[in-house]
Amino acid sequence: FVNSSGVIILMESIKSRLAHYPFSSFDAVVLLELLECFKFIMKDEYGMKTVINSPGAVGTITMCLDFKWDRVCLEVMEILSVTCYYSEIGHNVVLESMDRLWRRRMEKPFESLVAAIRQKPMKVKVAAMTLINTLIIRAPELDDRLRIRNNMASLELFEVWEEVLTGEPKEEIREEEDQVRMSAISTGLLDDEGRKADPFGTKIAPNLGVMAGPCLFCPLTLGKQVRSSIFGGGGGNKPVEVVEYWYGLSDDSLMWYKYKAGTYTSTKPEGSLKLTDILDVRGETMNGDLKRHDKESTIWGIDIVCENKIMSLGLKSEEARSRWYTALTVAWDYVRMRSTDWSDASKRSRAATALDIEEYKTHQEMIEKQVDVFEAIYAADQEQTVMKSLLNIDAGNFREVSDFVISNLESDGMTDKLMDLFHQLILMPTAGILGDEAWTLLLQSCKDIRGQKRSEK
Repeated sequence: FVNSSGVIILMESIKSRLAHYPFSSFDAVVLLELLECFKFIMKDEYGMKTVINSPGAVGTITMCLDFKWDRVCLEVMEILSVTCYYSEIGHNVVLESMDRLWRRRMEKPFESLVAAIRQKPMKVKVAAMTLINTLIIRAPELDDRLRIRNNMASLELFEVWEEVLTGEPKEEIREEEDQVRMSAISTGLLDDEGRKADPFGTKIAPNLGVMAGPCLFCPLTLGKQVRSSIFGGGGGNKPVEVVEYWYGLSDDSLMWYKYKAGTYTSTKPEGSLKLTDILDVRGETMNGDLKRHDKESTIWGIDIVCENKIMSLGLKSEEARSRWYTALTVAWDYVRMRSTDWSDASKRSRAATALDIEEYKTHQEMIEKQVDVFEAIYAADQEQTVMKSLLNIDAGNFREVSDFVISNLESDGMTDKLMDLFHQLILMPTAGILGDEAWTLLLQSCKDIRGQKRSEK
């Protein structure tokens, strides 16, 4: 598999899945299985080297680090920790991949990891702390470790630890072994407008796969022939008829009812479509008859593709089309996941972070051990940084050094010069090749000034 471009196939599959919008629970489960494939490959030394040396492979895995999906993040952080520990090259690739991710999301380095330690379930906290420690332990140079640690200090990591270790659990504690938390699909089915998805009271929530409202229906035509389908029309040279129904999408089917004067007129559906019969949902329609139905206004269409038939729905606004497309996509994904072998994986993904009280205590002890490791490495590095400084300060502590500089300049009455310097630094580029070159030149200029001062003496 690896020799047959298997890594590239997995990368492209992950990228394709990440591009889905809206990103549903079904997408998360598929992503989880793709990451499991990477884990299996990387158990072998040859597979590990292949993944590390494949351009963009580790970066693609890192892109899956979205803390909206706890189980996916656990897999990603485990892979990154092992890759980081494997070799110096692996460490560099992981750090570069995470740096690209932060820049792409326009967030501070390690911000999402520290936020996960503060807010997410205990299992995720442990995995995030393990990844942080692995990045520090495997950093070959003292300056690299200092950079990572200073980023942590700026995000108040030490205060976050104190909160985690001394505070009450912020997550649900599982009372029974087989108890699984309810998925978002089965809760919160309502919106601000209080509209109903069907005559039986289900509330509208497009992001959860529940939707309702009037839609135009027209079978897709092929030349002058009307494609035969269960949705109406028996084929032949029949005139194309566009009909308006009240549609309701909930549970495992799409149903439609007679519609008149702004609402449904009967609780008995005129027809229904099982979501498991759908092959594809398209955000645009190919149905020219539907588009031409109203010459005075634009009709926005959706095509629901089934075997040997296509159901075209027409909406009178782009917003309505967007809501219906979102709801159909989410509901279709969820039904497929529930009705196939993905169901077990779905339960694993939801139950993976639920701990009973004993498991919670065990993971809390693991956090304490990770904190001890972090502090031990910090103490060892601090001995070196204090020895490197002739001023008896910790040269690796950003706060301590900056406070020392500001204090000295204030004593010498140079705060106005410092302020002018800060104004110039604000305008300095910080990202990309230009940022690296600019700061390299600035540091070199400082060294040149110091060298000139020594030569004059």
